[in-house]
Amino acid sequence: MKAFSAKILFLFLCLLLAACQVEIPEGVIKPDKMEDLLYDYHLAQAITAEETSMSYKKKLHINYVFAKHGVTKEELDSSLVWYTRYPKQLSKVYAALENRIMAEMENMGVTTAEDDAFNTMMATADTVNLWRAPRVKLLSSTALSNRLAFEYKADSTYVKGDSIVLSFAARHLVAADDSVAFNAHAALVVEYADETSAVAGVKVGADGPYAVAVERNPNSVIKALHGFVYYSDEDSTGFPKLLVSDIAVKRIHPLPE
Repeated sequence: MKAFSAKILFLFLCLLLAACQVEIPEGVIKPDKMEDLLYDYHLAQAITAEETSMSYKKKLHINYVFAKHGVTKEELDSSLVWYTRYPKQLSKVYAALENRIMAEMENMGVTTAEDDAFNTMMATADTVNLWRAPRVKLLSSTALSNRLAFEYKADSTYVKGDSIVLSFAARHLVAADDSVAFNAHAALVVEYADETSAVAGVKVGADGPYAVAVERNPNSVIKALHGFVYYSDEDSTGFPKLLVSDIAVKRIHPLPE
């Protein structure tokens, strides 16, 4: 009798597990292929970060990615809409993607533990990207994942007249018929040694590239800088709604006079 009950319990657990699994419908890009596609897509975005969204070079790189993976932009968009309705599936894809990006950074010899050495090595360059974390982040309305924040303390490589630029690409992962109201904005704060500060911000109201810049202060050196990309909406489910990619925080030395 006990053996029979154990078998019934085992069958019940198997049925429950099968019921919890989400079946990906026909036409939706499968997780493994989605990860490979997004990896190349964000790499192409990073390579052409300095280009405008309508430039021939950027379009050429993006179209190559779609051709390489045998999909269209419309298929990617519709697949992302489906994934946003199943946040666990989307989170798995981007968790794997972030791990892959971090592995690539380690292979190139750039890790978060080596930030100081990396910045020192690059101190002679006109422009240095201070951002060493994964360049892709999913934001939702939940308290633990509603913002991307950073803070840097200045060192001896900073000079008077440095400019700071926060740049990223935003993509709202919301279906066209979704009526959820959202609010997103980015801000950058730079503190100087003379106790003054400068603030810049932008509303993230549409898909596309964004840049927040604090122009140079020729009279004082930077002491610290911090900023964020913040997202909120009226959806209580906490589904990820904003994809922030190609993240960079650049320090630009002034040109020699």
